[in-house]
Amino acid sequence: MNPKVTLALFLFSSVSFAQLESGSSSSSTSGVTKGSTDVAADDTAAAAQKADKKDKITEVSFNAGGLFAAGNSRSAAVTAGVRSRVKRGDHQFTGGAQANYARAATAVNGSEAGEPTTTTVENVQGLLRYDWFFSKHWSLFLQTVGRHDRFQGLEFRWQLAPGVAYYFIQNEQVQFWAEAGYDFQYDVRSDDYIKNADGTAKLDTNGDPLEKTEAVHNARLFVGVDHKLFKGIEFIASVEYLQDLADDNTFRFVFDSAIKAQIAKHFALATAVTVQYENNPLPGVDNTDVMSAVSLVYNLF
Repeated sequence: MNPKVTLALFLFSSVSFAQLESGSSSSSTSGVTKGSTDVAADDTAAAAQKADKKDKITEVSFNAGGLFAAGNSRSAAVTAGVRSRVKRGDHQFTGGAQANYARAATAVNGSEAGEPTTTTVENVQGLLRYDWFFSKHWSLFLQTVGRHDRFQGLEFRWQLAPGVAYYFIQNEQVQFWAEAGYDFQYDVRSDDYIKNADGTAKLDTNGDPLEKTEAVHNARLFVGVDHKLFKGIEFIASVEYLQDLADDNTFRFVFDSAIKAQIAKHFALATAVTVQYENNPLPGVDNTDVMSAVSLVYNLF
């Protein structure tokens, strides 16, 4: 990935979309929103389940921010998102959306004009998830995710992930759980990443031409923890593994961690880190992304 892209993501993507509340592929845990490679889910969605079947929970939160610089370097980045969770008894619905955009340039020999700005971050993602908690320790879930990411070579990625979750610890202070299931992924790729400058098709690792679209069937494993360390302080972390069922040599890892601190009745400050590794990315795309963010979150409910 272009160094400007990496720098912009490191300084200014919001972490998950774990971003959004869910526990899925591309799934991120943190309560900070971000522009990550996979949207997929916010692991706290399932973790928030209570033993009390009569629970009624309604949560809506928004985030927005910007980063602007002038002088030797010129950059502008904006991010905005929304997420929600509604739980009634054994049933829970989670949803959210996130958009990230950034442009950057550097001066040339002290010149104010310098290089023209270029886009360094451009992604939009959305998530919907349903959980059915059929016992104290078990739940079934179905989640769908849509994503556009220019610098991952994705015009659009759609994922559908059903699965089952088991909660080893489930109380007011600590939730520790694991998920297993299936993940269907359908990619529509950008021509810039599958064609050479002369219009001929690029080749994959097997020497075959890259196709415009690709359907992937994955097995998915996920482990998450949500620990309220002190009053108003919360630690969240997760690890996710996706294995291509048709190709043993293609897999992905996603690691998320975050600390959230309540600073007012409706406001929280969150810092988060996400590491995403894909061993077989498109040509010209790095196999590892590391993202870090500090975010201010407004909780409506």
